[in-house]
Amino acid sequence: MSWTLIREKMSTLINSILNQPAERYKSEIAEIRKLLFNEQIEYAETVGKYIQLVGTYYSTIQQQGNPLFNPTNPAENLQFYDELVMHSMVVGKYSLLHTWGVDTLVNQHVQQILGRPRQFYIDAFMTKASQDPKTAKNYYLYLISKFQNTLID
Repeated sequence: MSWTLIREKMSTLINSILNQPAERYKSEIAEIRKLLFNEQIEYAETVGKYIQLVGTYYSTIQQQGNPLFNPTNPAENLQFYDELVMHSMVVGKYSLLHTWGVDTLVNQHVQQILGRPRQFYIDAFMTKASQDPKTAKNYYLYLISKFQNTLID
């Protein structure tokens, strides 16, 4: 069943429950819970495969001798981080952001790899956090924290 149909079914039930004795809807709610549970399993499996796909993509780029970051083009690096934020939002975890945006820089000098000091990126992430929706904001705040506390110039 599609997400739209599930939402429609829930909306119909909400309106019905408000006008009838609520306990008579227990079995219908259980049916929706089962549908959502099955969707969650499908989603989790799909997200796992997506994480694998993105990881394979970035590791292959590196294995083919191409750097993930361009020290002469900070705008390109910021675009890379925007893409990582989007990947992370899709999977609902910081793992891709951490693996490819933070771990790849640990024990290296940010300015040497990214072409600008950490503060340049922290400021850019702060701007994006203040402009983006609440969910993206949290991912940029995560990056800010990692750039401040984990990485070195």
